[in-house]
Amino acid sequence: MNKLEYYELIKRVHQNNKRYIELYNNIKEGQVLVCFGEKKEITVITQKGAYKYSKDDAHLLSINDLEKL
Repeated sequence: MNKLEYYELIKRVHQNNKRYIELYNNIKEGQVLVCFGEKKEITVITQKGAYKYSKDDAHLLSINDLEKL
């Protein structure tokens, strides 16, 4: 949650004694956010969407591939 807030993808809101999460898409065109998960997976988040890869396939991704997402 803290990482998502840091990258301004979510915002935690407290209102009327309740907690909410607001979603943002502040990833600008050409930017790529790469998250390494605990379950041997990599999530690549771009302005167009999120893509999941296994860590075994990570070596197949180049910066040119990420720019095309």
